[in-house]
Amino acid sequence: MTIKKMYSGCNSAPRLEKKYVEKKRRDNMKNLFNHLYSLLPPHPSQLQEAMTLPDQIDAAITYIKSLEIKLEKSKMQLEKLRTKKRSNLHDPNPSISKLSSPQIEIQEMSPTMDLILISGLDNFTMFYNIIRLLHEENFEVINSSFSLDGNSMMQIFHETKVNWNSTMAYRRVKELLNGSSSSDDIIETLLHSWDNEIQSEMLGLINLM
Repeated sequence: MTIKKMYSGCNSAPRLEKKYVEKKRRDNMKNLFNHLYSLLPPHPSQLQEAMTLPDQIDAAITYIKSLEIKLEKSKMQLEKLRTKKRSNLHDPNPSISKLSSPQIEIQEMSPTMDLILISGLDNFTMFYNIIRLLHEENFEVINSSFSLDGNSMMQIFHETKVNWNSTMAYRRVKELLNGSSSSDDIIETLLHSWDNEIQSEMLGLINLM
């Protein structure tokens, strides 16, 4: 009888150990999934408590794929800027535009809000780069509109009252629009900005992996 009990005890020990290992593995996977989901940007319509584990995994996969697409687009834009910089090195008098330069007009809406009107601009990449420059100078673009007919608009916010026409942002936007002799400096600034954005996106992908 004693021998049977000893044999039964020896037989059940591996099963208990296997259950413990499996439970620990499941708990570890659950913690990893929760950590992965916590790295995703918050979405008001997707509360973690209301989503099943498969839904959380699908959301993570979708977000990672969107980051990969954004990263590839950033790399393409960066390569375009590098190509433009190389072409400028072979041209002693580079010109951003062979057409007449777009015109910029500033309308003050309030002490901390201005409306930027740009006429003669039919290049969306240029329009996007202007928004990037404004963000670099700590102006918040709260509304923007681009039109292929050349008339575009940006509504910007700044925390304190400023003389917009005398700001560095205004000078840089003018240089970008008019293709001044310092266009290489502008391209260099944009290259640096794209490099930083790509590094940030790559870190975001690494954190999710």
